Amino acid sequence: MARPRKYTGEQQAHALSLAGEVSAREAGKRLGIPRGTIAAWWSKAGLADAANEKTRAATKAHQVQAERSRAQLQVRMLETAHDLLDRIYQPHVEFKSAGKELHEVTYDRPSAAGVQNYVTSVGILIDKIRLEAGESTSRAEHIVRDSFDEALEQLAAQIEAQPVGQAGPG
Repeated sequence: MARPRKYTGEQQAHALSLAGEVSAREAGKRLGIPRGTIAAWWSKAGLADAANEKTRAATKAHQVQAERSRAQLQVRMLETAHDLLDRIYQPHVEFKSAGKELHEVTYDRPSAAGVQNYVTSVGILIDKIRLEAGESTSRAEHIVRDSFDEALEQLAAQIEAQPVGQAGPG
């Protein structure tokens, strides 16, 4: 096993300076000093936080840009949903083929299938908008039974138990 090499204060200072300009890995390559050694010196000198600050700042800038982009996407998707809903009440254009030719056909409003396609597209867009916003896209319902529900069930059981043709409770 190789014995750890000793480095002078001047070598350490030079390595740290170079690592600050490029990176610990690149400084290690250029100077023949293991990257881990330079990283340890960097940390021991209290420089780790300063070096990581660039990364933190870049990460924060990226997060801000991603949030801005998501917000813009949500607005566009909502505008598109509004546009699709408006199309339900507008003239609808289809292209029909007759042999090798296409003919444009305009209807006063979309067919039932066309309306269904628009509404389905709107539902999908709203679902995706909620996903982008981090909101829930499903809902769970819990039914709480109370004394009224139990009384209805008992009454229904009594009615079912009576032979056909007999009068009800009275």
